[in-house]
Formats: sequence, structure tokens, C-alpha cells
Amino acid sequence: MLNKGFCVNNGEIKIDNGILRVIIDYQRGGNISSLYFNNKNFELLFQPKHSNLDIPQKGDSFEKYAATGFDDTFPNIDAEKIIYSGREITYNDHGDIWTSRMNMLIDNEDIVLYSENDVYFFEKRISLNKNSLILKYRIKNISENIYPCFYTMHCLFDLYEDMHIIFPKGTDLIENALCDEKLNNKREWKQNEIDKACELLAIPTYEIGEFFFANIVQSSEQKSA
Repeated sequence: MLNKGFCVNNGEIKIDNGILRVIIDYQRGGNISSLYFNNKNFELLFQPKHSNLDIPQKGDSFEKYAATGFDDTFPNIDAEKIIYSGREITYNDHGDIWTSRMNMLIDNEDIVLYSENDVYFFEKRISLNKNSLILKYRIKNISENIYPCFYTMHCLFDLYEDMHIIFPKGTDLIENALCDEKLNNKREWKQNEIDKACELLAIPTYEIGEFFFANIVQSSEQKSA
């Protein structure tokens, strides 16, 4: 069973093992809105100051709501309709999970969130182990047809100048996009922020509005050399 650091209140689940405190919104597809390191007084996930707290409905535009924390984007990202094997398939903006009201159960030390529609079953298991947040997924096609889909981790981090991100072994290329209309809840950039971003990206200031670039991931050995 989960320890005393587990509670559910107003659609949110909070788990706290003394090292990590995690807040999960099961009314918004199991969005992880906070990942807080207690002993460091450190919040990892981006949290806008002003949020649209309304509960989204299936088919809503993702931009209607403040982007925050960690969402599971499945079965797609962009809203579109496709023809596959003679069938028309409609994909909602940023998929279906972020607008789902997740069912919840407790399995030993795991919180299990799950939802189901006519096409697939989606399950996410959440647990804490010391200073680690562990997520395990199970997605099953329950229809009689092939269903084109993919999973995307839609996670917004707070960034700090001395922050290091360690990618899984085998990651060769990271593509990033900056857009001033979507960063920090659509507020205008301050000049010192623009200057710092341009310095880090080695680009002229007029390109900061929307800039796409690719970084070759360096191994830890390369970084230390």
C-alpha cells in the first residue's frame, strides 16, 4: 500500500516520499503538474503564473489551455484527418489523452491511471523510488483494425543556466523549436532574455521569433574531454 504521503483532493493526486513530491491531475489525462525535490526546494516542471483551469473537452484546441507540466501526447500531435486502408481517421489536437478523465486504482505502491475508447486502452503506472519518478505505460489496440499512432512525451521543464539534461543511450539528435507566442504563457520576451537566447543559439536577434535548430548529442565522455 502507498504510504501516508498519498492523498487525492479536487481531481489531483499527490504522492510524497520525503524526497520527491509529485502532483498528478487525473481529470486532465494524468498531467503531472509538479515534480518537486523537497530537500533541494526545486521545482522541475514549468508552471505558468496564469492558467486556464477549465477541464478540457475532447476535440478542444491545445492552445486554448495553458501548457504546463508533463502531458502524454497520444495517438498523435497535430489535428488532422487521414485516409488509411479506405477508412477516414480523425485525430484531435495533441491526441486524446490530455482531455481524458482518467480512472484510478492503487496496485501496491503504484498509482494506475487508465482510459479506454472504441480503439485503444491506455494505462500509465506511476510510482516513486527514492529520488526517481517511475512511469510505465501499456497501450493496447482493442479494435479490429490497424490504428496508425505514436506516443510523444510532451514535457515542459524550467530551465536554469547550470542545468544538465541526460538523454538515454542511443539518442543521436535533438530538435528544438522556440516560439515567442507560446513560451511562458504568451508573454512578450524581455530584451535581456532575447539577448541571452541569441547568445546561446548564436543567431541574430531578428531570428528569435521562431527558430528551428538541431543539436548533435554529446556523450558524457565528450563533454568531459
